[in-house]
Amino acid sequence: MLIGPAPPGFPDVHAIPPQSLPDLLAQSYDGAGRSIVLRDTEGELRMRVEADADATGWAFVIPNDTWRIVRLKALMRLLLKLAGLPTGAPTLEPALTPYRLHRLALSLRALDGEEEGASRREVGAVLFTQEARDITSHGWKSSGLRKKVARLIRLGHAMRDGDYRHLLTRSFHRIRWG
Repeated sequence: MLIGPAPPGFPDVHAIPPQSLPDLLAQSYDGAGRSIVLRDTEGELRMRVEADADATGWAFVIPNDTWRIVRLKALMRLLLKLAGLPTGAPTLEPALTPYRLHRLALSLRALDGEEEGASRREVGAVLFTQEARDITSHGWKSSGLRKKVARLIRLGHAMRDGDYRHLLTRSFHRIRWG
């Protein structure tokens, strides 16, 4: 949760001193502000308070991006915590199927192999079958295993480059599974 300085025209806005934050677990300072972690039964609450926010009062910043709903839910939990109220259990939503969990694990292993310099054929041999090393060059070009490895690496790249956030929101349908 990002907390910035309140804009002018809000006279009742105030900052909350760190010592009065409920269940303060950790805080650290740098030149631009401080990071705060609060303990909660449903998971830690993390805040980033910009340096000049304490002087003008706090304003909670919710960028209008794809993750605004997640940020709003986090803000609501934080506001409930600050008010001394229970934050409540997370909403129940469908979890990843065992197949998709397995596919994610394979895709990250395939991505690791590629980034370590292994060829896609070597990745296929490690993940699926040793016989992949014996496939001829011509046979490899039309191999279903080659396409399967390529899809896994593509999924690994997407996860690494930001699609993993869909796992946090449980919007699994937005992930390109291959």
